[in-house]
Amino acid sequence: MTPTQRLITTLVILLAIVAGLYYYSTRPHGSIPSPISTSSPSASATATSTPNAGIKLETPDYNKPIVFSADISADIRAQLNAELATVQADLAKNPLSVKDWVNLGTLHKMGGDYSNAALYWEYLASSYSGTGVPYYSLGDLYQNFLHDYTKAEADYKLAIQTDPTNVNAYASLYTLYHYTLHDDTKAAAILTAGLAANPGNNYLLGLQQELQSQ
Repeated sequence: MTPTQRLITTLVILLAIVAGLYYYSTRPHGSIPSPISTSSPSASATATSTPNAGIKLETPDYNKPIVFSADISADIRAQLNAELATVQADLAKNPLSVKDWVNLGTLHKMGGDYSNAALYWEYLASSYSGTGVPYYSLGDLYQNFLHDYTKAEADYKLAIQTDPTNVNAYASLYTLYHYTLHDDTKAAAILTAGLAANPGNNYLLGLQQELQSQ
């Protein structure tokens, strides 16, 4: 990789991290999420195989290092590890921070450590009410990285159930139904539901027009 390519890749990663932080901090989430569990971190915790299965998960160890995939460059590893140290320090001060648990999963995902990303987001989904962010993050992880479409569908639906204004969840479900599962009946239905909850939304209207033109 040339120095220019390394610089571009590093900038892309940094922008993605900043965008994730901005997305979480600016999205309307309704009331402040209520913690269900306040147990101390434990390295022995494991993720449930079913998203939001009604099982309150033990708080996982947030100090785990990122298990990088082989294609992650040294420059990107250094950037992600620096961000990881900040998030871990923030969680040490406040282990009930929803934002930091979300970002913790995001950093592991960006490093190719999908199992730990799922672990943190599933813990968050099981232990807090009032936020659909971990469900949407899990849906994206299962749809686009782990290719478990049954779990992706379930998590997107939970994201919508928790926050009906999450337009991206409707759009992602549409993408899953239309492009991956080739079920245009469900694709049309999810757009109709999305527009009922978000009347006049241009993003969903555009997807609906796309579907109807095919």
